Amino acid sequence: MSTDPYQEEELEGRGLDRRLLGWMLTYARPERRALAGCVLLLAGLASLELTQPYLIKTAIDRVLAPGAGSRDPLLLARLWPLAGLYLASVIGLALLQYLQALWLGRTGQRIIAAIRQDVFDHVQRLSLSYFDRQPAGRVVTRVTNDVEALNEMYTSVLVNLFRDLFVMVGGVIVLVSLNARLALVALAVMPLVAATAWAFQKRSRQGWRVSRRQLARINATLAESFSGMRVIQLFGREAAGSRAFSQVNQAYHDAAMQVIRVFAVFGPALDLLTSLALAAVIWYGGGLVLQRNAALAAGGVESAALAGISFGTLYAVIAYLRRLFDPLNALAQKYNILQSALAAAERLSQLLATRPEVEDPARPLPLPSARRDQVGGWGGDGPVPVAQSPGASRPAAPSIVVAPPALRSAEAGVNGHGVPAVAFEGVWFAYQGEDWVLRDVSFQVARGETVAFVGHTGAGKSTIMNLVPRFYDVQRGRILVSGRDVREVAGKELRRRVGIVMQDVFLFAGDVAGNISLLDPAIDRVAVETAARQVGADRFVARLPGGLDEPVVERGLSLSTGQRQLISFARALAYDPDILILDEATANIDTETEDALQQAVRMVARDRTLLVVAHRLATVRQADRIHVMHKGRIVESGDHAGLLAADGRYAHLWRLQFESA
Repeated sequence: MSTDPYQEEELEGRGLDRRLLGWMLTYARPERRALAGCVLLLAGLASLELTQPYLIKTAIDRVLAPGAGSRDPLLLARLWPLAGLYLASVIGLALLQYLQALWLGRTGQRIIAAIRQDVFDHVQRLSLSYFDRQPAGRVVTRVTNDVEALNEMYTSVLVNLFRDLFVMVGGVIVLVSLNARLALVALAVMPLVAATAWAFQKRSRQGWRVSRRQLARINATLAESFSGMRVIQLFGREAAGSRAFSQVNQAYHDAAMQVIRVFAVFGPALDLLTSLALAAVIWYGGGLVLQRNAALAAGGVESAALAGISFGTLYAVIAYLRRLFDPLNALAQKYNILQSALAAAERLSQLLATRPEVEDPARPLPLPSARRDQVGGWGGDGPVPVAQSPGASRPAAPSIVVAPPALRSAEAGVNGHGVPAVAFEGVWFAYQGEDWVLRDVSFQVARGETVAFVGHTGAGKSTIMNLVPRFYDVQRGRILVSGRDVREVAGKELRRRVGIVMQDVFLFAGDVAGNISLLDPAIDRVAVETAARQVGADRFVARLPGGLDEPVVERGLSLSTGQRQLISFARALAYDPDILILDEATANIDTETEDALQQAVRMVARDRTLLVVAHRLATVRQADRIHVMHKGRIVESGDHAGLLAADGRYAHLWRLQFESA
């Protein structure tokens, strides 16, 4: 398997993949009535196009042929009706083209809007593990460039193929009716045309796939470079970044040139075949015209009709032949669009077929409250305690347990609180394969407790925080929230009960209030102001020119790191979660702000369960219980004083931080 994150999965190598065409037509089906109307307009367009050469043929044979005007001066008057009909066909053709373009454009935009919405909605439902593997530029390319490629296919190719089909079929019928032998001469090159088209589509398909892959590389490189511009300029890596982009840019250039070379051969090849067909028609048809003229000169009109063809007929055959080959000559451009669309459809269909690794159960169970003030409110439908759950095993004790009896009672899920708010039972987890990040982790958190997780980087602390809201599924064991296995609960309901404040804060372009409420209509202005006041964010917000309505640029770069952290904290509280996770939430806040935030944490934690990850041990001294992580296991548990008295790994970490301070 390729390790290249941009390597596309290989599908069938057919140029016109019927499965992909079927997928694209699925989105066209809701617009079938509008498309049928477009097809009818195209049928009218084709009829008018086929009428024009025949009108000119009639004028040549009846009026403009040598000697026709001299035999009957009144024949010249017949030009006016023919000219009027030709003008009417031109005006009708222009009107139908306008209506068809407007109608088709509107229909195509509705189809593309539906595809774009489906892709975006599907991407939002994918598990975080998908985004761990996929570069952001590649996903953006799917929603933008690939969808736009389909837009060109729907508006420029799909329905217009019917127009070309009508013209080609109608042209062949008229050619045969005019002169069957001359029609056979004109169509003799069609096998060569078919062979050329087959060779072209085979090579162009592969070229477009490579080109799109390299385009995804460019988008990802641009997104990464622009996001990390501060680091690039700080360390003077502009030249290195330019060289790296030059390589990606050259790869895309080479891929694009491969496609251009294919089209550079295909277009002239079709022109050559068209010219050969015209030359054959002129040579053979010209001979028939000379035979007819010779017969006319000899005075035998009836024998002339049998001996050859009129000059008007030759003109009509040439005109219809050009109309027959014009769609084939335009096939280079249309096949260009079609191949681009097929390459885009290949990736979009793969994306839409990607199933989330974490999916909601078919029949999700309700999630009881994990708030301490809801004790006794379980009712008859509540879950049984963890220790009594069918098949449940008691959590394995960590290597060192120094918690006092009251805390150990809380950990057992009793202490008046019944079912624990959070429980891990023999959890094993790995992001890839069996590279275990967590190894047989078991613990319980009583409702209303504040539990901290400490340890070296890579010990598995943040992974535990990601598993509680079920961003990932465990490979072994199970995780329970309020006594429910998280795999039995709808993800939306579970995550509504869990608030997370992370070290790396992401803010959206908009304003401060919108970044706290995330535009949830259930969170009104009063709730936003209350959340900001609880975390102490109201003080810096009051100094902003616009207050809560102060504009926030992309990623919140107009605000300081500490301000962004406070907004993130207010965002979590605005959703009023039962369980609040703080993953290094105070790492980027100054001491004064951190003290105010710690007071806010103690206030809002009165009826909530808090899970805290921290490297600075001073921030978790007041926790009810501290778990010390090491290589994916809990090696010590207890409160701050008890862990110091045990003189184990926690005490060692404390001394290191205290001495360095």
